[in-house]
Amino acid sequence: MPTGNLEGAAEALNVSIEVINISITLFVVGFGFGPMFFAPLSEVYGRWIIYVISGFFYFIFTLPCALAPNIGTLLVCRQIAGLAASVPMTNVGGTISDIWTPAEKGIPMALFSSVLFIGPAAGPLVGGAITSATNAVDGWRYIYWTLFAFVGLVWIATVFTKETLGSVILLRRAKKLRKETGDNRYKTVQEMNPLSMRTVLTVSLLRPFELLIREPILISFSLYLCLIYSLLYLMFFAYPIIFLEGHGFNEFQTGLCFISIIIGIVLALALIIFVMEPYTQRRPVMRAKSKYGTGDDE
Repeated sequence: MPTGNLEGAAEALNVSIEVINISITLFVVGFGFGPMFFAPLSEVYGRWIIYVISGFFYFIFTLPCALAPNIGTLLVCRQIAGLAASVPMTNVGGTISDIWTPAEKGIPMALFSSVLFIGPAAGPLVGGAITSATNAVDGWRYIYWTLFAFVGLVWIATVFTKETLGSVILLRRAKKLRKETGDNRYKTVQEMNPLSMRTVLTVSLLRPFELLIREPILISFSLYLCLIYSLLYLMFFAYPIIFLEGHGFNEFQTGLCFISIIIGIVLALALIIFVMEPYTQRRPVMRAKSKYGTGDDE
């Protein structure tokens, strides 16, 4: 959304457009580093607590962005907000795995992945509409105020969700049973074989780096996602140059150009749901028929 009026922010804070672009860069850098810490911590302490804490930080550090009196305040708060906002990018995948089996989570994962790309693509559209409906100088602040309100509503809704990680749910049930029955035999594996906090944090924080280095498929997908996100965020800066400066569009009209990206994502999602997923579900049956036969004349 802030990309909808970067020029207004640069003018209001008396800095160049190159400097104000750093606010977007730092936010994306937070997307890269945040999951390395939050994802493994969610495997230890549960999904819910990580969602709530990170969501609160994203919510509260969006407020100073709307009130920022100088570029320093904006950059620092955007960096922290980016780190906090990175949690859903990786932890929602874990939540989906908690709820659905591997054979069932194809469509839920496809829906989640499409939202990850539709959101950033829709941001300039919404931001451009807000800028066009307000004045060019203060429009960027209205964008942050809108983002602040939206993140706040999402965070409040998150507070009322439930834990999905099996080990944490089992631990809570064991504690409840011990309290209700007074029988201390109700214990989980984690309680019977406790690890020190230092060991837990060391293993959890180092595991993603170890997997990233030792697993070729993770390296390949990580590089692919780097390319995709690089292209997507480069468009945030290229479109204003092409359409705003080159063709004389206003901010809202420039934002409308991102609809093409959204249409492409929706078409890819439809392809997954109606073509790839049915084929994936039929493939084991097709293999069994090919290997063992069905006994039918067909």
